Amino acid sequence: MRNSSGNLIYLTDYLKPINDADLQYYLLSPRNPPPEYTKLHDDVFDFWLSIWKPTLAAIGYSDSHLHEDFIRQDVVSCICAGDKVVGVLLFAFYSLDAKAPKTFRYMTENYPEEFFTKVKAMGVRTAMSMQYLAVHPDWRGKMNPQAPIGLLTVGMSYRVRDLYGIDASIAPARKDHKVNDLTKAHQSESIISDFISHNVPCDLIACLSGKPYEHASPQIRAIEKALWENRIDTTTSSSVAPKIKKTA
Repeated sequence: MRNSSGNLIYLTDYLKPINDADLQYYLLSPRNPPPEYTKLHDDVFDFWLSIWKPTLAAIGYSDSHLHEDFIRQDVVSCICAGDKVVGVLLFAFYSLDAKAPKTFRYMTENYPEEFFTKVKAMGVRTAMSMQYLAVHPDWRGKMNPQAPIGLLTVGMSYRVRDLYGIDASIAPARKDHKVNDLTKAHQSESIISDFISHNVPCDLIACLSGKPYEHASPQIRAIEKALWENRIDTTTSSSVAPKIKKTA
């Protein structure tokens, strides 16, 4: 990778607990990947299902809508280490002024009307819903304390929000798996605490555009900056990265 000055950045300088892997951040279409990214899209989908099907089973929640919950998104983000998918987070964009989005199943199950009233009072009219974070078990915080993939995946989401000009990122952040701590580490605010979503307690969080979101750690900030500057965005006609990086 290179930084904005054109100098090489070796992520392995930061990621020594991660077996010298090179990380790449991708933005994907959930339904219509370019032909050269079809394999990556399939790998992301299969990985995501492998995490969420047993997760929903463990908490006694139906997975009958799970496949649809992937393809209905606006953007799918992922982090790959070499040819391995290690982190995925899904994004859906909503107008909070319109009636229809707030009647959608996912929104009614995860957000009470009180949440929308509070964030609209903060000036939020458009929201990017962050959904279904999936992190490879071997790449979570305890395995890689210098650069936990969950933290990086969440941190990159705020740049996606700003890329699309959305007023706020929102999410039901699970407390039992400390996902709420990942969001708070990037300055998200808990709007409603201890809301039961998918049968588990969550903080319903929001992070407003224009407010600081960078992590306190200079190391984490440097990694996120490098990932963003070298991202491959397959949802547009061109990528920021200089060339296509295919998985094996």
